[in-house]
Parts: sequence; structure tokens; C-alpha cells
Amino acid sequence: DQLVSALVDNPEAGFSYGRHDRFTDDAGGQGRTFMGTGYWFECPPESFLCATLEDFFAHQCGMMVRKEVYDQVGLFVDTFSQDYEMLIRIALHALPVEVPGILFHQRQHMGTRGSSISPVRIEERNTAWRDTSQAIVKKFLETMPLELFLPGRKIDTEVSLRRAHLQRAVIMARHALWQDSARAFTEAASASSDPLSATDIEVIRRISQSKYETDSVFSDQMAQQAFSELAAHSPIGKSIARQIGRSFVWRGRKALQDGNLRAAFQYLNLISRMWVLGR
Repeated sequence: DQLVSALVDNPEAGFSYGRHDRFTDDAGGQGRTFMGTGYWFECPPESFLCATLEDFFAHQCGMMVRKEVYDQVGLFVDTFSQDYEMLIRIALHALPVEVPGILFHQRQHMGTRGSSISPVRIEERNTAWRDTSQAIVKKFLETMPLELFLPGRKIDTEVSLRRAHLQRAVIMARHALWQDSARAFTEAASASSDPLSATDIEVIRRISQSKYETDSVFSDQMAQQAFSELAAHSPIGKSIARQIGRSFVWRGRKALQDGNLRAAFQYLNLISRMWVLGR
């Protein structure tokens, strides 16, 4: 088994994981249509925790976890998206090893999900995933030491402190915690006056790459005000705001391509504010 072999070959790893693809059964059960993996993030082992906090992509059907890791993290909690909550706990305690190739096929169905006590209809699926993921991530963000937002899990310079704040801010934004995100970006701007590095910019640009829609930022006036204040905070605050604005360009283009003129205009307005204020 590939997952077991990966753990044997990498004794320092606490768990192994691999990619999946998706399929749907055709009407009448006469055939299947296979699709790609969907959202997937390639990352080194030391970045798996933050990548998972940004978005859930590695599923437990394609994982093998050492027993001692489960002994450390405890039992599953009885909640929607319990696999996501468990994966974050595992990633907090252990580093992974990735196995190449497709390890399992995931069926996409249109039926009810969740438990018999708390069923989730197909029409509510994405909203339920988004809201539950937000609550799960927020719980961890409230207690995680800041150094865990860095691959090396060590803060030893002002620049590394800023990087940790930037990563935390991006995770918050990707779960629609917009006001918290804006405050974290401001903390990042206060941490160091050094120019943004290519890695800093790469982290910031991921703010708009959530698999969920980011339109909720438009209904949060306090968050928009906080982002405007970020741009006026300092030269580094302006640089961060400028990169945030650039990140949303593709969202605006997609809204325009989809014929959603209202959202396209809102993105254009947000981008313009970040761009002009960040100059």
C-alpha cells in the first residue's frame, strides 16, 4: 500500500496523504463521468498546516495516520465537517508525507448530507460547508501560537513576525472573517518596515483564492473601512493594500464573464480603493 510504504520510508512523518479525483453517476446508472481533483494545494510538509487552514483539500479516505498521532489528538468531534476539524488537529501535531498519483475516487452526489439529526440538503451544502469551516478555523485561530503560521514554526525577526501575521490574515479572509483579517493585516504592517518580499506577496495574493465566493466582503462595511485604514497606515500598509487589490482582479474578471455586473462593479470599486490608496 502506497500510504503505508510512505510512512515506512519516512519515519519522521506522522501521516501520509494523497490526491483523489471525482466522479458522478450518469442518469439511470448506465455510466460514470470522471472529473479532476478540484481544489488541491501542492505544498512542502512544513506548510501543510497553514495550507489546510486556508482550505480543506486532503481527505481522510486518502490518508494513513500513525496510531500515536491519534492518541495525541483525541477522538473525532460529532459535527458537520468533522474530518476537517480532525485534520487540523493532526496537522498541528505531525508533519505529513505526500504520496503521488490518484489514491481514491470520490463520488459527487445530489443527495442529503450530514447526519439524521442534522441533515443538510444539496441546496444548503456549500453554505453549510462554508459556515462550519469558518467556525472550525476560528476556534483554532483563537488559540494557535503565532509561530505556527510559519513553515519553520519560529519567529526570530521582525520580518518573520510580519510573515506570520500575513499568513494568519489570509486564512481569516479565506473563511470570510473579514474584520479579523483586516486587523491582522494591520498588525503585519506594524511588525516591520522592510519592503515586502516575493514570499510575502505570494502569501497575500492567496487572499482571494478560496473555493467559496468572496462576495461577502461587500456586505461588511466595517471590514472595508478597516482595509481602507490599512492602506493609510504606513508605506508597508499601502504595499499590502496594493497586493490585496491586485489579488481580487481575477474575481472581478470572473464576475464580468459570468454576467454578474453588480459583483464586477463591486470588485472594481474595491480594487480601485486598494490600488489608489496603496499608491
